[in-house]
Amino acid sequence: MKFFILLSFFICSIFAADIKKIEQKIIYNKNILDQTKEAQDKTNSKIKTLANELTKEEDAFEKIQNNLDSISSKISANKLVLQGAKVKINELNKQSKTIEQYIASVEANIVKSVVEKYTMTLGKDLIDKKSAKEIIEKEKLQLMFENSKDAIMKSNLQYFQITTQKNDNDAQRKTLETFIASGVAEEKKFTDLKRERESKVSTLREKHKSYQQELKAIVRQQNDLNNLLSQLNIVKETELEKIKSEQARQQREQLKKAKLEELKLAKDRKNSPKSKTDSTTAIATNEETRINSKDIKMLSKEVLENDADMKVKNIGDTTQGIKVSSSSGISMQAPLSGYTVSKKFGEYFDPIYKIKLYNDSVTLKANSKNEKVYSALKGQVVYAKNDAGSLGNVVILKHAGEIHTIYSRLSQIAPTITVGKVIPQGYVVGRIEDTLVFQATKSNKYLNPEELF
Repeated sequence: MKFFILLSFFICSIFAADIKKIEQKIIYNKNILDQTKEAQDKTNSKIKTLANELTKEEDAFEKIQNNLDSISSKISANKLVLQGAKVKINELNKQSKTIEQYIASVEANIVKSVVEKYTMTLGKDLIDKKSAKEIIEKEKLQLMFENSKDAIMKSNLQYFQITTQKNDNDAQRKTLETFIASGVAEEKKFTDLKRERESKVSTLREKHKSYQQELKAIVRQQNDLNNLLSQLNIVKETELEKIKSEQARQQREQLKKAKLEELKLAKDRKNSPKSKTDSTTAIATNEETRINSKDIKMLSKEVLENDADMKVKNIGDTTQGIKVSSSSGISMQAPLSGYTVSKKFGEYFDPIYKIKLYNDSVTLKANSKNEKVYSALKGQVVYAKNDAGSLGNVVILKHAGEIHTIYSRLSQIAPTITVGKVIPQGYVVGRIEDTLVFQATKSNKYLNPEELF
């Protein structure tokens, strides 16, 4: 009887251990899910902040654009006025030149006439006495001089008026040119500011897009974790059903054996004078059976209570963050022949938005396109899938010492890679376009890949 009790206890302990493991997985993933929700809330908050900044920048951009349009319209209008003024100035310049030529011609004719007439009169005065003809010639000369004088005065007046108008137009032209130069400088200032605003708005939009993508990735991860939790809970329920079924089976067997023993004892009492003692023994045995049956039920309850305690302990453990194992004594071949590290392993902070992030892998940028990806260690293919969600094509290898390596974002998986196949170190697992995401774990803890190559 004790053997069966111990066996029952042992079986229950095994199932209880399985339940504890499942509970641990559930608690761990629930904690990750809570962290994911917290990261999602932070990202949502940052996106709202970005959206507000974007709106403010776009409003400022619109005001600058309106001012710029107004200044451009004024400059365009003043350019038309200036163009008209320049045409008018050219016409005035032509008129001024014509008048200057006319004045010069009149002045030359006057000088010539005066000289000729004066010479003739002077000659006659020296030879002859004054006569009536001389007097007439003198009067004619005087009349010519007066007429020429009037013409010269009129020409000078017209020249003065045109010159004054020309000077006024020149002053107006200079004023317009100064205003236009000032407007052009202001237009340049606003154009530079507009370009700066456009660049800032573009940057904010790119940041907004980037964080939206990050949020989508977090949501996808959250959905995957929810699915995983659902599956684990189903497994847990199945294990609990197994325990209940096993307990019921054990109880049935114990009752059956107890019944058989009672029948045997009853038979022995008939054949033996020590029936009283045997009866007492049987009663004790039955009582023991009942007590043991009760103990089994109590044991099951204690197992569940212990599981509840384990929940609290696991929550305390999992809140300590992602666990990283030492890479001491582990050496791997780099999965690419030539590369640069574009995203490092470990915790980092967003320099602009101060979001705390943890990268459990390294992103390697190949030196050329379509590079081959090599196995870091000898191992067995335990997973190979095309189009594995956001990770693209993925291959997972299992190595000695509970080490796993994960190769994701493959452009293609090598056709010779099949689940269960053992491959040597340096074996081609696939190709990439230009980027490989590489991850390594040991005993369910992360390894820093940069310390392994």
